[in-house]
Amino acid sequence: MEIKKKRIIIKIGDIFKIPIADNKHSYGQYYHEDKFGYIMRFFNIITSENLKPEEVVKFDLMFPPKHVGLKSAVRVGDWERIGNVPITDFVMPKFKYSHKRPDGSFTPWHIIEGDKMTLVGDELPEEYKHLEHYSAWSYYDIVKRIKNKGEIPYEAWK
Repeated sequence: MEIKKKRIIIKIGDIFKIPIADNKHSYGQYYHEDKFGYIMRFFNIITSENLKPEEVVKFDLMFPPKHVGLKSAVRVGDWERIGNVPITDFVMPKFKYSHKRPDGSFTPWHIIEGDKMTLVGDELPEEYKHLEHYSAWSYYDIVKRIKNKGEIPYEAWK
């Protein structure tokens, strides 16, 4: 017997219910896709109530948009699509990027905005320190961050 894989079609604007713990959940929205993958935004709500997609998007964001392994979360059935609300307020997120060398030093910092990468130097200017790192998060690390009320759950990632 041949088992057919279910084709996953995800559209910008899709809203997902994200289980957290103790019958509570949060919500995220597929916001944009770039060459690095799916960018989602996550709303500042943890609830046991089932909200309509139109209600979800009225909440503030819990943290800035992030790249996330969205297809994995959907494929295994952990995140449930509950509807779609068109994105009407799209702003390309900016990210900071550098990586640690084996000797403990860092490569020069860059600011990434869409396809544009701008070198800012060996020291990250104060005005960019609040930006998220340019990285993709697994969906279960996103759940940890939501449980942590938006704070990054791993000291090494800050």
